[in-house]
Amino acid sequence: MRQSEGSCIEQRSIPGKFMSDEAGTLWGGRFEEGMAREMVPFNLSLDVDKRLWREDIRGSVAWARAIGKAGVLTDKEVGDIVDGLD
Repeated sequence: MRQSEGSCIEQRSIPGKFMSDEAGTLWGGRFEEGMAREMVPFNLSLDVDKRLWREDIRGSVAWARAIGKAGVLTDKEVGDIVDGLD
């Protein structure tokens, strides 16, 4: 984010609440109280997450296989994870 754009939190906040009623939030409109301030950055990453989902899945498959080779997961667990992500 460029400095001149200002804070995303300020641009997207609602007085007294943080984005609970705004469209495009992960859980917007489902709760009476606003989003905790600590969760705002997580929600702001959704636009990036939408563009990188393929890479995220490939990375998760690679990570599951790597920790399987390291003995952290069984072969069945690795297979279940990879099958679930395919």
